[in-house]
Parts: sequence; C-alpha cells; structure tokens
Amino acid sequence: MKKGTSIVLLSILSVIMAFVLVMTFVRFPVGTNKNYNSLLGAIELDHGMSESAVYTLELDPLTVAPSDSEMDCLMETLSTRLDMLGFENHSIKAIKNSKSNVYDIRLELNPNLDNYYEPNTEVLNSIVKTAVKYGELKFFSGTSASSMTNELFTDINPIKEAKSVGYSDLSGGYGVSITFTDEAYDKMVELMNEGEFFLKITFGDETLLESSSALTEGYFMEQSITFTTNTEEAASQLVLQIVSGGFGYKYNVSSHAMVAPYLGDNVSTLSVIAIGAVLLAAMVALIIMNKGFGIATSLSILAFALLEVSMLILIPGIKLSIGGVIGILFASILAIDGMVVTAKRVKEELHSGKTVKSAIRSGFRRALIPNLNACVISAILSILLFAFTTAEVKLFAITFGIGSVLAGIASLVFARMFIALLLPLVKNKENFLNVKKEEA
Repeated sequence: MKKGTSIVLLSILSVIMAFVLVMTFVRFPVGTNKNYNSLLGAIELDHGMSESAVYTLELDPLTVAPSDSEMDCLMETLSTRLDMLGFENHSIKAIKNSKSNVYDIRLELNPNLDNYYEPNTEVLNSIVKTAVKYGELKFFSGTSASSMTNELFTDINPIKEAKSVGYSDLSGGYGVSITFTDEAYDKMVELMNEGEFFLKITFGDETLLESSSALTEGYFMEQSITFTTNTEEAASQLVLQIVSGGFGYKYNVSSHAMVAPYLGDNVSTLSVIAIGAVLLAAMVALIIMNKGFGIATSLSILAFALLEVSMLILIPGIKLSIGGVIGILFASILAIDGMVVTAKRVKEELHSGKTVKSAIRSGFRRALIPNLNACVISAILSILLFAFTTAEVKLFAITFGIGSVLAGIASLVFARMFIALLLPLVKNKENFLNVKKEEA
C-alpha cells in the first residue's frame, strides 16, 4: 500500500473512531425536547444497576387469602408473565402484612425508557397491571332451556394453543384464537351429540364469548374458536394471560416508588471505569512490549470496545446488568489474548528470518486457528447459557457472546488492517515492530 493511501485511510478511520469515542462519553441533544445523553447513557440498564420501579401489591379485601402453596403458584405465574413481557431479570417477594396477616407482593423491576431515555412510568404501570390482572379462563355449557352454568374442563387444561389473529372487518375487533386439546374437543362433541350445546367463555369478571344459538362441530375450525377484543393491545395481553395461566386472586397496586439501584448509586459508572481500566492497561502493555504492532493492536482493542458499546444500543432487547458487565470484561480479555497470540506468532516468523510482509502474513495465518477456536468455543458456550439459563446468567451470555464475535473480528481483521495502514508510514519496519532478525 502506498504511503499517501495509508495516510488518507488512517486519517478517515481515526476521525470516525475519535467521533464515536467522544459521542460515547459526551452528552448530546436527543429529539425535539433537547434531552441530553451520551451513547453510554443510551444503554438500557437492567434491574440492580439503575433506578428501579418498586410496586407493592395488596390482596383485595373481598378476596379469600391464598395458601402458601397457592402463593407459590401466583408468584410463578407472575414471574412467567413478566418474562414474556421482556422483564426476565426482576425481583418478586411475598411479604406477610403485619396488619392483615396475609401476603403482599413486592415487585421490583427496571423502568422502560422512552425515546429520550427517560423512565416511562406510564408504560410500566400498564405492564404491571397486565401481569397481575385477575382472572382465569373458564368455560360453561348449557342449553336454551337452562342457563349456562355448567362449568366445563374443571379437571383438565383444555387449551392447546392461544394466539392473536389480528383485526377482522367482519367482527370489527381484534381476534384471539384458542385451539382446544383433543380431550377437551371430544368432550364438547359428546355434549353436542347429546342435544343443544351453548358455550360461554369468561376471563375473571369479563365475558369473552357467549353463543346466541346452539353450536355444532361446523362452528369450530380445526378445533379452534375465535372471539374478539377492542384493541390489539388487549388481544396480546389476553393471549399472554391465557398462555401463562390464570391469576386466581385479585391484587391491587397499593404503592409505587422509584428506588436507587441496590448495587449502589455509582455502580454503572464504576463498571465503565473498571472495563476502561482493563482495556487501557492492556493497550499500554501491548505498546510497551510490541511498539508499532502494539499500536495497531491497541487501535483494534479500541475499535472492539466502541463496537461493543454500539451493539448494546443497536440490538433491541439488550439490558445491561452486572452479569452483562462481567460478560464484557471476559470478552475484553478474550480480545486482548487474541492480540497477544497474534503478536507472538508474527515475532516468531520475523525471528526465523522472513521479511516483514511475509512474517506478518504467516503470523496472522498461524494465529487464525487458535483465535478462531477460542472465539467459537466462547460463542457456543454463550448460546448454551442463553438457551438454558435465565436472569443474570442469560444477560452475561448475551454480552459475552457478542463480545466473543467482536473479539475474533478485532484480532483477525482489525489488527491486520491497522498494521497494513501503519507500516507504509515508517522506514525501519523491524524496529517499528520491536523485533530483530536472528543472525545467520
């Protein structure tokens, strides 16, 4: 590569990286309201690292208190609903109320952020109401001569699948389709064959469907039945509540407050400092040990860090927790190790008497397999952790998995690119790489 071309390309890359680096830490205006934030501030922090929303749920006075075993089921259902709503890392505790001697529920989770990265309490309140909505899906049958008060399926789960089917011009609402299990459908067919069959479906105090005439098998399409709701949001919420199971006790939100992160007010700042210190120490050590090659690898590590920050913002659904911070640290160590391995291979090739260009080419080729092995194994481990774990471990798997891929790119692509751009700018290339050939 010609010297002029190297200067131009290196200048362009330097300007881009400097711009992103400044944007990472310096606050800038966002949106028409001119709310100020930085790229680091745009990363969504999860429960424990940011201000959390705490809700206290009290049992409705008219509701019979659940037993301990029923309370466990309620907690499990609430946790499942929050997982499905995207709040996998949350805290749910049952606390006995000293006055009423029944269990209250304390729910703690991180708030949603709006377009200006401010807590959106309105959306969060709606989500909590969805998660704790009282009611169970019940089915009743009857005939034209008697009211529909015979409850069906008291001893089995009749639902095979529930899904939202979108807007229907015919019904003028958003449809929810439920598919019955074979056992439940066979029972309804049996009742149809015995005589008139009227069906009523309720969820809590709400009637979802009530047939105005006797039903036949032709009413059901592939063992499914569809009823409508007023809004798309209501349809989605109802599907979630049906799939997760009924919430058989009525709880009301008695209080709501925002509290500081339990890991400390400065935990996010300290995490950034810790990661930055590790990367900076590694960059300084690489430059001292490898001179020019260390500069190239240090620039690669900087590019790795900036890409990692960008991925945390650009990939939807990522929330940074303390587990995620540990994942980034592990990925950073993986990237640094890749640079050290590559530098060692290049030095070995230079010591054997090869020219600088040949040594770099051979060194990167020899470093390819060990670097790829480390990154691929780390990525596979992250996928397995993501698939079979929850909460903090899953958030660790996300950041470590992304970091593993970026570490491989940094050590095999970025380092090669930067060394190719820097070499044409120096005369004594062996001295620049801090290596002398062995004398014959």
